[in-house]
Amino acid sequence: MKITLSMQNGITAHALARMCRGVLENEKNANLNIYSICTDSREVDGNTAFFALVGERVNGHDYIPNAVAAGCRCVVSQEPLLPGVVGEDVAVILVKDSEMALSYMASARLEKETFPRVAVTGSVGKTTTKDMIAAVMREEKKTYVSTGNHNSVIGMPLSVMEIPENCECAVLEMGMSNFGEIERMSLVAEPDIAVITNIGSSHMETLGDRRGIFRAKLEI
Repeated sequence: MKITLSMQNGITAHALARMCRGVLENEKNANLNIYSICTDSREVDGNTAFFALVGERVNGHDYIPNAVAAGCRCVVSQEPLLPGVVGEDVAVILVKDSEMALSYMASARLEKETFPRVAVTGSVGKTTTKDMIAAVMREEKKTYVSTGNHNSVIGMPLSVMEIPENCECAVLEMGMSNFGEIERMSLVAEPDIAVITNIGSSHMETLGDRRGIFRAKLEI
């Protein structure tokens, strides 16, 4: 997954480290400008910060050498890198948790924003409802709507980083597969209006039953 930052001049490695609550290892690269953020090493370029995420099947840290070989100049990692893995011209930001760093980053992006935010969740109909709300809001305000189904604890924070600086309203989608995920996204977005489309039967393997799904959705 890759997004282009809304900031016209991008952000520096130093600013990204602060937003992620991380530590920039080499201050020589503090002023390196970053214009996009990526979680897939196959999509990086010289303007990209690569977030190495630990998944159920794949550990993104294994692909840091590939990302650097493809021209990536900034890496966000929760694991210390061995000497020689990256060159001195690559900014390395060490964080406690790469996935949580995305949430911290998005929260920092919205910290001083006052425009209204609408968050949409539900077992089905999230994307359609989100797009319908955005269509109405666009009649009166410059409205950002998250693209596709970027609605996870990874995708939603990345969507926040796409919000234009002249935004007057944002409509964000929130999906989940377990308890705590909607809460984490809500703490980032701090929505003024919350919409729950319905309560279905998805993810019962982790949520138990429809009451569990109901409880998880109400985290919004």
